[in-house]
Amino acid sequence: MATVYVIVSNSHAARVRWDSIEVGVPVGDNAGGLTPNPAAIKATVATDYPLVGVEPRPTVTWDGTNSVFRVSAPAGAPPTLTLPAGGSLVLTLEDIPVSGVEGLVRLKLHETAGGGDGNVAIRDHTTTQGLLKKAPKIPRNFRPEKSMVDADAGENVALLWDGPDNLTYWIRDPQGTEVLVPRGNQGTYRWAPSSAPKRGTTYTLVARTAPGQQQGYFLTTTVHIRNPEFETLTATTGIHTPWIEGTADKGRVTFSAAGAEIRDQAGGWGTVAADRADLNGVNTKWVQGRDTGDGWIEFPKSGVNVFQDGKREWGTVAAEKADVNSVRTKWVWGRNDTDGWIEFPETGLNVFHGDQREWGTVAAAKADLNDLTVAGEVVAGDLTAKGKLTTKHATFGLIVEKDSLFKGVVNANAHLTVRNKDVGWVLKTNDDRVVVNDNFHVMGMISCRSREWEQH
Repeated sequence: MATVYVIVSNSHAARVRWDSIEVGVPVGDNAGGLTPNPAAIKATVATDYPLVGVEPRPTVTWDGTNSVFRVSAPAGAPPTLTLPAGGSLVLTLEDIPVSGVEGLVRLKLHETAGGGDGNVAIRDHTTTQGLLKKAPKIPRNFRPEKSMVDADAGENVALLWDGPDNLTYWIRDPQGTEVLVPRGNQGTYRWAPSSAPKRGTTYTLVARTAPGQQQGYFLTTTVHIRNPEFETLTATTGIHTPWIEGTADKGRVTFSAAGAEIRDQAGGWGTVAADRADLNGVNTKWVQGRDTGDGWIEFPKSGVNVFQDGKREWGTVAAEKADVNSVRTKWVWGRNDTDGWIEFPETGLNVFHGDQREWGTVAAAKADLNDLTVAGEVVAGDLTAKGKLTTKHATFGLIVEKDSLFKGVVNANAHLTVRNKDVGWVLKTNDDRVVVNDNFHVMGMISCRSREWEQH
């Protein structure tokens, strides 16, 4: 790269009026060419005098058709400008990629101006200035084409340098591996690896006069990757940092002896957002759904509490199956409001039907009880009792047969039928009298300790 300064000055005692100043740039890679890429040149113009009246400041533009940089008034302004006596302006051409072939470059300077000491009319003036290009004797200006590479977007690293073609060039990577660069033309060289590096990488340009030579020229440059990728973490590889922080949003991840901590931009505990978390264990005070009105669960020492609506009100646990060692509850109910339900008073349990507090029905294949109190109308099927049997309904009928087993007291307020003498039972009232308030059928023999039998 090179920089050219073109200074235009007024040596007259009177002012000069001018319309344009042009600098021709020879384009090409040959000995007379200044650059093969004039579009890369950065051109600016500066003055060392105050502007006259309302005259605009001059500007510089590139005319690709005529290969000239032109200094003139801005578009739309009067074309003629003033250069006061003793004043000057400087046209600067920076970052010129100079062609690599040695030679003399002729820059033609053309101006349209008039005035001065003789107050001549505005006319065209042309002059020529020379630049001598010298080929580099040693490599120089080793640089990346872009210092920041986006490998995710398919960008690759390109390394550039200037140097003579009588040297042999290698590129050395951070691992010490050297890749031979094919010999090119005199001047600017370009080389790119087969793929972009995964993180920031420093390359070394090695230039020698012969292969295997220990002496030579060594230049380094560093390329940065926009989205770096690091190796699998081991005891010796990875990133070592006390914390990392976002750019626009200043959330932070810090690293403690126990692991990682998520902090917000104020330094308090932050939030981890993820589609799924696969963990061996979670220690937390409570968990909740995504919305503030969702149900939530807290974890007291006694177990788990389930709440609803983001409030401290008991919630609902819904599951296909629950396998627990014990359940403590005030009542249980079916899924629908009209289903039966069971409550648990101190005496045992009560069975109700529907959504009302009315006695319901217990259905089972077998009931094994110490004591049975029947308040309904029908007892169907076999009845085996080993304790006390009390009937309180007037239409209840008790039949004791051979296969029946009953040992205890029977108070019958309905008809009583005995079909076998071998049944062991006692029929009595509080005054030890036999009282039957309905039909009393005996299919066997009656034995009485008293001689009296009273029929009512």
